[in-house]
Amino acid sequence: MEQDGQVLAARYRLGRPLGSGGTGTVYLAEDLIGSRTVAVKILSQLTTTAALRHRREVLALRVLQVPGVVKLLDEGRSDGRPFIVMEHVPGGPFPGEGIAAWETIRGPTLALLTTLARVHAAGVIHRDLKPQNVLVDGEGRPVLLDFGLARGDTIDLAVTDPDAVAGTPRYQSPEQLTNQPLDPRTDLYAVGLMLFEALAGRPAHPIDTYNRLYAARVLRDAPPLAYYATKVPAAVCRVVDQLLVRLPEARPRTALEVLHALEGARTSTLGAPFPWIGHERVLRAVLDAAHAQRPIDLVGVPGSGRTRVLREVEAALGRTGRRAAWTSRGGRPFESLAPVIGAPGGSEA
Repeated sequence: MEQDGQVLAARYRLGRPLGSGGTGTVYLAEDLIGSRTVAVKILSQLTTTAALRHRREVLALRVLQVPGVVKLLDEGRSDGRPFIVMEHVPGGPFPGEGIAAWETIRGPTLALLTTLARVHAAGVIHRDLKPQNVLVDGEGRPVLLDFGLARGDTIDLAVTDPDAVAGTPRYQSPEQLTNQPLDPRTDLYAVGLMLFEALAGRPAHPIDTYNRLYAARVLRDAPPLAYYATKVPAAVCRVVDQLLVRLPEARPRTALEVLHALEGARTSTLGAPFPWIGHERVLRAVLDAAHAQRPIDLVGVPGSGRTRVLREVEAALGRTGRRAAWTSRGGRPFESLAPVIGAPGGSEA
C-alpha cells in the first residue's frame, strides 16, 4: 500500500485511503500543480485481469464525458503501477443509510436514471451498480464511479473481459449470475435492488449465503415492495417490482422509460423536481441566445436532457420577468407559432 504523503508523478500527494476494491485502492490526494483535491486510484494487483479492468475504466471515462459520471483528469504510472486521477466527489452512498421515505430519495433517484440514460445512450453498461459506486453529494446529485467492469461497443473493441461472472452478487441481476448476455436492463435491475433496500429496509433477496441468494434471484421474482413498504406510493412500488422481474425482456427497456414512470408517480407531497445535473455552459448558451433574441439549436440523443435544459431556461427567464412559450409541430404554415402570435389571420383557431 502506498504511504500517506507519497507523491506520484511529481504532482499528486497521497492522503488517506477512500476505499478499495478487488484490483485497486482509491486515495484522497492533493494536486500540487492544479491546487485542488482529487481522487487517485492505484492498481494494487498487476494481474492481467486487473490491468484489463484498469484499461476499461480509462476508456469508459474518456467516452462518458457526461454530467453525473465522475470526471477523468489524468492517468499515468508510478513504480510500475498504473493509476488514474479523477475528480473528488464528496458524498455518501446512494441513496442513504437506513429506511428511506420515497419523498426523500426521489430527487437522487430520478437524477441517477437521467445519468444512466446518458451512459446507456453512449453504448456503455456499468455492470457493477451498488451504493458504494453511486455517491450522492450534499445537493442530492448522484455521481457514478468505478467503471472497471463496464461493457459496451465503444470500449470492448480494445479490451476483452476474461471473467465469466464479475461484480457484486448482492446487486447482480439473474442474467449476470447465470452468465447470460447483458444489456442496459442489467443496470436497471441493480437500481431496483437499491431502491427496494432503501424503501423496505431489507434486501429483496436473502444474502446470508451465495447459494441462497442465487436460488432466490434466479428461480423466482422478488417479493412485492408493497409488502414491506406500506407508505410508499403504489405507483412507485409497481415500478420497483417491474425492475426486479427475473426475465430481462419483461422489465422496462430503458432508464428513460423508468424515469418517465416515476415522474408520473407524483403526489402532492413529493416536492420539487430532481436536481439539475447538466452542464452550466449549455444552459448559459441557450439563455444568452434568448436574451439576444437569436435562434439556437439544442441537439442530443433521446434521454440526453434537452427538455430539462429548456425547462431550466424557462425558469431562469421567468425570474427576470420574461415568459417562454412552448410550441409544437403544426400541419399548416405558421400553425406551430400559434401559442406565441395567436392563430394565423383568416384561419380557424
